[in-house]
Amino acid sequence: MSDIEKEKKILQGKRLTEFRNFLGKTQVDFANDVKLDRAYLAQIETGAKGISRNVQMNVTICYNNLNLDWLMNGEGFMIKEENSFSGKEKLTNVKLYNIEALAGSVEPNDQIEVVVAEFYIPDLIGSHSAVTVKGNSMESTILDGDLVVLKKIDSVQHIKHNSIYLVVYDGTPLIKRIQIFPDIILLKSDNPFYPIINADSEKITSIYSIVKLLRNL
Repeated sequence: MSDIEKEKKILQGKRLTEFRNFLGKTQVDFANDVKLDRAYLAQIETGAKGISRNVQMNVTICYNNLNLDWLMNGEGFMIKEENSFSGKEKLTNVKLYNIEALAGSVEPNDQIEVVVAEFYIPDLIGSHSAVTVKGNSMESTILDGDLVVLKKIDSVQHIKHNSIYLVVYDGTPLIKRIQIFPDIILLKSDNPFYPIINADSEKITSIYSIVKLLRNL
């Protein structure tokens, strides 16, 4: 690692500490808010660790008034200016829903779809949805508590055999590896302790590709 990169990490850590102090939060409180281990947060603040993309997302989801350009590059002000966007325009391209995508078996689904946060991922084009994963049927590929960013697929023909998708099956959102054969569709778990679902195609109402996986550290 070059001296410039080391210095950049140190400055980012100092700015994160400044923002935390601005909020009046202890390391423990702030770490709990953004779903980080306190020791890992301490390493970021001292510059021993950098601020990863996942950490950026966690922080800006929790504190959407933080100016990410300031945190990462020291540009602008710590807090977003109210007039930095014209009219009602917001720099967001992902809506986080309160829905839990089950990484397990089909269960009765009575979840009500509500947007709980909106945030921006720079390299995504267009609008996306995001949900939290619940369960361990996709370990070690996708873990319980991971956040998946989704894009709806218009046609089953666009599905790539043996790839992982969110599929709404019998009214329940599931994270599964889809295997397509001439006569059957299988919904398979990466965890071998879970049974393979021989899916009834008529019960599949929607399929979403996973374009980003955000993991809590």
